Amino acid sequence: MKKIISGFFFRAMKAIELWIFVILLIFMTFMNTDADRMNRKAALKADYELPFSIEETYKIYGYGGNHTHELDKNIFEKIDALLENITYSSFISLIATPLFTLYFMGKMFSGGALRNLITCGHSKAEVYLASLLFGAIITISFDVLGILSTSAGILIRGYKIPLLIPFLITFLLYSLLLHLTFLTLSVSILFISGRSMVSLIAVSGIVVVLFTGSAGVTMASLLVPERRLEFQKIREYKDQHPDSVIELNYSFDAKDFSDIYQFTIDGEPMDEDIYLGKPEHNHIKGPARKFLIATLYANPACGAILGTLVVSHYKIWSYGLYPVFCLSNVAWIAVTGSAGYIVFRRKELN
Repeated sequence: MKKIISGFFFRAMKAIELWIFVILLIFMTFMNTDADRMNRKAALKADYELPFSIEETYKIYGYGGNHTHELDKNIFEKIDALLENITYSSFISLIATPLFTLYFMGKMFSGGALRNLITCGHSKAEVYLASLLFGAIITISFDVLGILSTSAGILIRGYKIPLLIPFLITFLLYSLLLHLTFLTLSVSILFISGRSMVSLIAVSGIVVVLFTGSAGVTMASLLVPERRLEFQKIREYKDQHPDSVIELNYSFDAKDFSDIYQFTIDGEPMDEDIYLGKPEHNHIKGPARKFLIATLYANPACGAILGTLVVSHYKIWSYGLYPVFCLSNVAWIAVTGSAGYIVFRRKELN
């Protein structure tokens, strides 16, 4: 198997396509750190002094919106830009990995290299595992290059950004495992179909289903509340009690996948009937809700969608959900990798 992987790398190093992918990856992730287009370079270069601990700072940032006044606006911009850049880098790697893998590995089938490897005495298991390991090394390399390029862009441009290392490491680990999941899917489908174009279409369809059709629709269904907020009631109550201080405390129940709102009047909890409307008919509850939540958290793309549409990446980390998503991706890697090998082992080579 070592000889097969060495042969893959020898061919890859001579292939101009690899260097095109590498150059594009480095260029796009580096240029994305240019803040001129967003007119916030001054904020990113400004010195800062944190009024709270680094974790508390990220926690306040994670609330967003109405809570940003507790942080200097520049600090909010710094953390926001950092997470945007890392997410963009991850997205570019997510696209580049299956594209290069399917193109490079597809040549084994179209050029007869796969049959030659088997004829030379290598088993199907060795060829399949070597392909997975080679793809995994390429995936890790692309991810590392993307992060290094992003970091270089931030350093060269002189941005001063507070870093919460444990959070960032967990976030990057989830991104890497998500990329390895799609790498394994790509290799498995390629070895089953034997055609790179068919595999690309299949992988693209799976990405669309996981990122939109499954995760997006499920989240939208689960986020229909049992009773909706009616701010008109709050305004009416405030008009009747002009001296009262009314504040909203918001949290997200990860276990039930629901928003939790609590208004307070002068620090005391307000009666729900004052700010909640009638029960929603479309609210899902009971066993159906538990099933949908289980399928959602089993979706390898859930962490990416959740952090983009529902709650902040910091909140996902603070709720302890990233380990769940990481385990989900490990399971997907094991299942899809095994399934691809089982089918490929029984397949007759043309």
